[in-house]
Amino acid sequence: MFTHGIVSSALFIVVGMIYLRHNTRLIYYYQGLYHIYPVMASFFFIFILGNFGFPGTGGFIGEFLILLSLFQKDFFIGVISIISIFFSAIYSLLLYTRVFFGINLQNPIINYSCNPSLTFLEFMVLLFFGFFSIQTGIFPGIYLSFLERLVVSLI
Repeated sequence: MFTHGIVSSALFIVVGMIYLRHNTRLIYYYQGLYHIYPVMASFFFIFILGNFGFPGTGGFIGEFLILLSLFQKDFFIGVISIISIFFSAIYSLLLYTRVFFGINLQNPIINYSCNPSLTFLEFMVLLFFGFFSIQTGIFPGIYLSFLERLVVSLI
């Protein structure tokens, strides 16, 4: 839940940054934004990886622990969960490629003359979320030991 809160919040923030710059929510109009926002696209890719539980991100630790407990409880539900993770990965990567890659750079609706760089505050916010997304995937013991003490005290 902790890493989901980090990753989903970061994805909403990046989508909000793009929306504020271009004032449209239609994915079709956003093709080719990687050429305009390479830093934002890189952060968005890290958050997409965390969204579907790629190894090295905090999402992987959460997905792994959930799948481990599901397979111990019911094998069939574990298999269904793996299939849903697979479809989530496909959806997330399709979203990323459709928004940031493509050949639609001459779209009249998108304002390509806007400031392509991130502001310092935007960069620091994305760096904060990116750091915790990667840090929870590489060093999960910090958070798991803290949560273990909380759960044991509740039991």
